[in-house]
Formats: sequence, structure tokens, C-alpha cells
Amino acid sequence: MRTFILLMFGAMLYLPLQAQQALAGCSLSLSGVVRDSGRSEVLPYAFIRLRHLGSGAVTATYADEKGRYGFRALCSGEYTAECSHLNCEMMRKTFSLTENTVLDFGLPHHEHTGPTVVISEQAPATGISQPREELSGRTLDQVRGKSLGEALTAITGVTALQTGSNIAKPMIHGLHSNRILILNNGVRQEGQQWGLEHAPEIDPFTAKRITVIKGAGSMRYGSDALGGVVLVEPGALRDSAGLGGEMHLAGFSNNREGNASLMVEQNFARLPSLSWRVQGTLRRGGNVNTPNYRLWNTGVSEANFSAAAGWHRERMEAEVYYSQFNTKIGIFSGSHIGNITDLYTAFNSVRPLAPDSFSYTIGRPFQQVEHELAKAKLHYHLSDVWTLEAVYARQYNKRLEYDKHRPRNDSLAALNRPDLSYEITSHFAEVLAEHKAVGRFTGAFGVTAQHQANTYAGRFFIPNFRNRTAAVWATERWHGDSLLTLEAGVRAEYRKLEVFKWENNVVITPVHTFANATAILGATFRFSEKAMLLINAGTAWRSPSVNELYSDGLHHGAASVEIGDRNLTPETAYNATAAFNWHEHEVMDAEVSVYYNYIAGFIFARPVMPPTVSIQGAFPTFRFSQANVTLRGADFSVRRTLSRGISATGKASILRAWNHDLNDWLILMPADRFELGLQYDWKDKKRIRNAYAGAGVQYVNKQFRVPQNSDFVAPPGAYTLVRMQAGASFVWANGQQINAGITVTNLLNETYRDYLNRFRYYADDMGRNIRLYVQIPFNFRPSNNSNNQH
Repeated sequence: MRTFILLMFGAMLYLPLQAQQALAGCSLSLSGVVRDSGRSEVLPYAFIRLRHLGSGAVTATYADEKGRYGFRALCSGEYTAECSHLNCEMMRKTFSLTENTVLDFGLPHHEHTGPTVVISEQAPATGISQPREELSGRTLDQVRGKSLGEALTAITGVTALQTGSNIAKPMIHGLHSNRILILNNGVRQEGQQWGLEHAPEIDPFTAKRITVIKGAGSMRYGSDALGGVVLVEPGALRDSAGLGGEMHLAGFSNNREGNASLMVEQNFARLPSLSWRVQGTLRRGGNVNTPNYRLWNTGVSEANFSAAAGWHRERMEAEVYYSQFNTKIGIFSGSHIGNITDLYTAFNSVRPLAPDSFSYTIGRPFQQVEHELAKAKLHYHLSDVWTLEAVYARQYNKRLEYDKHRPRNDSLAALNRPDLSYEITSHFAEVLAEHKAVGRFTGAFGVTAQHQANTYAGRFFIPNFRNRTAAVWATERWHGDSLLTLEAGVRAEYRKLEVFKWENNVVITPVHTFANATAILGATFRFSEKAMLLINAGTAWRSPSVNELYSDGLHHGAASVEIGDRNLTPETAYNATAAFNWHEHEVMDAEVSVYYNYIAGFIFARPVMPPTVSIQGAFPTFRFSQANVTLRGADFSVRRTLSRGISATGKASILRAWNHDLNDWLILMPADRFELGLQYDWKDKKRIRNAYAGAGVQYVNKQFRVPQNSDFVAPPGAYTLVRMQAGASFVWANGQQINAGITVTNLLNETYRDYLNRFRYYADDMGRNIRLYVQIPFNFRPSNNSNNQH
């Protein structure tokens, strides 16, 4: 009902303007495509504002995911069109409209190197008034080869919750796991992501752009994004005839790791509506090296692939996509300890109680994970204004966990079966309608449904369960003059969790139902072409996950025993953010953002003394609890050109988290972080372009703000890490470029332990790591189709 009222209210506002245009006989159209001027890639979701210079009337729209935009029912006359996009300076064009016109924009998106500039506009179903940063172009190339969780730490305000060196989950403003929505190619990632150590099963090489939207308020993808949203977006399918692609090669010195990824795509000259793409990645690494010793059994291997095909006609687009992610991860053997005496010895030891040598062999304990995503999407243009989209996706996730020791029975041990396995299958369906500019309004609304079933075999940790979700959502934006844009959104959601669990030789079937609404209000004020203020406030909620309710036993990868509480209730968050952005092309980019997040019933894993001793060994114990908490903080980032070719960067993230129930600090929150950097960019030569070299230093303070004697091991001390990076593009045949670079992290081989790394109980973090990276694009165009070439 709320959705219907909002839509009717919006219609009442814009219909009179449409009627005026119709009565005036205005029937002209303006359309075009927004591209990156350097790479000829389309830029999706650019914002285009159109002003009639005679009457002063203003209208606006967003480009779609193909970079296309359009206006209709325009009167003849002189116009000014302004086009803006994430990390780009606004482009303005003045022209005379006397007939139906095509007007394309080429923005210098590729020239911007840092994820420090925020936002102009974004996809319809995520708030434009929320701070966001992205990794693309050079910034994405600089983290190629890292896992998704590690790569996102290049963004201010994002840290990694780690379990050793190979498992990293993104943490935004102190929130992680189910409080962060990760969208892989537009589909909400659904695997075994509950818990602290199950990293996202996504191959970052599939992404052309990775975007982080900070703060609660995702209307389209789920109510539980209390911390924010991560968008992992592949590039659009090729839209010009020819065969092309790119190869990525990366090598890491620390664990002697190698990565190789190849992507090939094609569009047909005789069948231009059809495009396809295939992509695959191989990764293998050995034991990680700290400054003083190696971590035994910390190797990793991956084999991933994806395929996509699209059919594009004037009014309809259809797309299918399939990806598979396969990984085998060794669990540091020094974290699985046999008895309580050895466990306390490990807590207090400078070196771990495990072998110290290099090997690619992954032995027990280890995890093996397979994740599949299949997606089909149909996009239909009902008119020049309205589009209809339908999406169906299926995900399948299988996780096998092998304990350190095989069964004592020789015949069972010979089978080498996993001690615990999970299988979860998720079905997702969505239908949405989106309208471009109608008067001063743009917006979308939709309905979604999801069904999820999980089964397990072997040692108990979480029960079998079935999860159903249904939701309706709507967003609407009002575009004022060049200063102001307002937005509002609402989402109503219903969830039903059915659990199937053995207790006292009887299967019990408790049912949990949850229903609530998420709502946001936001505004953007563009004071000038350089300055913009974003303000956003809203409420969101999250129902407890099955592990928080029913877990009971050894959490293998985290090397801990976790105990749930079936009486937990949903979290409710009240969130407010404000961000000020300054963008002065080739001079300075800066952002300051502050946030305040009060969460009633915040669920967290609380350390419980003493550790648990079982047949699997001795492990730290955690019990899920709830409390009313406040998380407030600030992010700061700046990039300033000091002189010709030399620029300086600075970042800072500060968070304060308070447990009101205990009247004390909240555990497991990131410490204050500060970063400074210098970079020199050379002028382009005939064969060498975009050459740069730089260095930086990061200081992470000790986390002093924890309750006294609340953890098994006190927080580690502060540390300082130095890094350097360099790279360039080398022009070869037909003007194509090979991009190459080198980065060195922990250049001084500093010995340190990070508070957010669960394995800080047992060992130091990674030492010096040198990464070499090469990207080789290729493009073959049909000789008789030169008009369609990029």
C-alpha cells in the first residue's frame, strides 16, 4: 500500500508537466551513449541533466547499464546538457534542438586513479545520497590477484576481517558478514557466508568495476545491508563486431603464488544482436611467510570460470550468465591444538607450534568450496520512459571441511571423507519496473522472492534449514535545479526460517518468522561543479542468521567453538550519514564523511572462558549475544596535486563503538587507521603512457577501546607498514596497450599482528610481498566493418 501511495503521489506531481509539453506540441527527442573517452567503454548509470535555456525548465535522467540515455517530448530551442559520472568531472554541452538528435558524451573516467573521489550518481535501486567509492581502471589493476576482501581494503573505511592470510571478509564501518550485501553481477551473493571466516566465493577477475556503498539503505537487494553494499560488476558485453579480450598475469613473492586469467568475447558482424564472453582463472599459492617464519599449511588453489551471452534488439535485451568458483584452502595447522596446556602455550608463544618450511601441499586441516551462479535476465523497453526487467538466479554452494586428524578407525580414515559438509541451494526471482525522467522524477519499484535450503552431513555445527523471503520495494527521486536532488525509498520484507534439528533422538522443527520495513530519505546538494554535500538517514533491520541461533560446535576455519542462542531477536538500525565532496580536476579531490549508527539488539560473538576441550582438540569458545550499541565515526580522503606530475594522498578512518548494555566498548572493531602517499606521473610518450611510481605509509593504532580481560589474548600493538607501486602502459600493434605494474607491501618486513585477524592468537601477519602484474588486451576487428570499430 505504501508503494502504491508513493507512486500515485509522484504521478500527481509530474503528469501536469507532461500535459503542458503535449499541449505545446513538443515532440522532439534527444538520445545518446555515455562512454569513457580513453577506453571507449560505456559508462553505466551516468546522470544527465537537461535545461531549456528559454523557459528554464529542467529535466534529468540516468543512463542505463549500457550507457544509453534518452529524453522525449522536448520542445525546440536552445539547451544545456550536463553529464556526470562517478569519479568524473561534469561535462556540459550547449546545443540547438530543432529535430530528433543524438548527442554522445565522452568522459575522462580512465584518468582518475584513486578511489578517493565520491560520487555523482548511481544505479536506481541504491541511494544516491550515500557515500560510495569504486575500484576501476588503474586502481583495480593495482589489486588484481588479491581476494575480494583484500582488494576492498584499498577503499577508505573498509577493513578486512581475516582468518589467516587466505580468508578475508570485507568490513564496512565495523559491520561485516550478513550485514554487508555483496552483489555479484547484479545477484545477491548467497553462499555459506554466515560466520566470521567464510569469505565471498567470487573471482575478482570477473569484475570491471567494484563499488562500495557505505551505510544502510539498499532497497532492491535486501533489508539487512546495515553496513553497506558491495557491487561486483563485469563489463558490458561487446557491442561492436569483432573478437577481443584480455589476459591477466600476476605473481606474488611471499607465498610464491601465481594467477592467470583469460577473457575472450565476440560480437558478430552478420548477427550484431548476439554477443558472448567466456572467462577463466587459475590460482595457486604456497605457505605464507611472516618476517620470522612460515605458516605451515596455508596454501591455496583456485580454478574458476564464467560464461555469458546476450541478445540485444531495439526494445528488448536478454542475457544469460553462469559462473563457477572452486577453491581449496589450507587452514594454518598451528591453530588446531590438541590440549588446553598447548593452547595456552600457543597464546603466549612468540613462534607458532607448527613446522616452519615452504610447501604448495595443502594437507589437513583444509576446506574445499564450490560455488555456482546461473542467471537469466530479460529487459524490455515498454516505451521511451518505462522499462520492465525480470531476473531469475540460482546459486549452489558446497563446502567440505576436513579436520586435522583422520578418524581413528583405519577403514574410515582410508576413505578420507570430510568431517563436515554443507550444501545450500538458493533460488531468486525479481520483477521490476523503472522509469526515466518524467518531469523531475526518476524511480523504480519491484517485487522479489527467494527460497533457500541447506543440508549438512557429518559432525554437527548448524542444523538443516529452509529460508523463504518475499519483499516489495520502491524508490523515487526528485531532481530540482542544478543544486538539489531528493530521494526516498521503502522496502517491506517477510522472512520465514524453518529449522530441522535432532534433539534427544527427536527431530524438532522450530519456525521463526520476521517482518519489517526499511526506509531511507536523502538529499544531494551540488553547490558548484566542485562541491557537493550528501545527506542520508534511514532505518534498516536484519533477522538473526541460522548460525547465530543454532550453531553448537567447532567452527572449523575459525578454529573456534561457537554457541548460538535460539532466543535472539532481529537487529534494528537507525543510521545517518553526511559526506562533503570536493572535486577540482587535476588539482584536488577530497571527501569527508561522518556517520552515526544506533543498532538495537546488535548480535555478536562474545568470548567465553575457559576454552573448550573436545575430541577435535582445544579451541577458544564464543557465544552469540545481543546488546544495544552505537557505531559512530568518520572517514577522510584527499588527493592533491603538489606540482606538475606530483600528487599526494591522505586517508584516515576513525570508529568508536559503544556497548550500552555493558556501558563499555564493543569488541572486534577496527582500530584507527591513517595513510599517506606520494606519486609521480610521467608525461605520455609515443609508446609509453600512464607511467607512474609512488610510495606510501600506513599507520594502524593499537585497539585500546575494548573491555578489560574480555578476550583470550589482548589486542596487539600498533604497527606501521610501508608500500610502493609503479606501473605503465606500453603501446603495441594497432594502438593497443599492455599494462604492467609492480607493488610491494610491507616493504620493511615489519613484524606485526592485526586485531581483526582471528589467527593473531597464534602467529604474526604476512611479511614483505612483491607483486608483479601484466594485463594484455587484444582486439581483432573485421576488415569490412570499420564503421563499427571502437
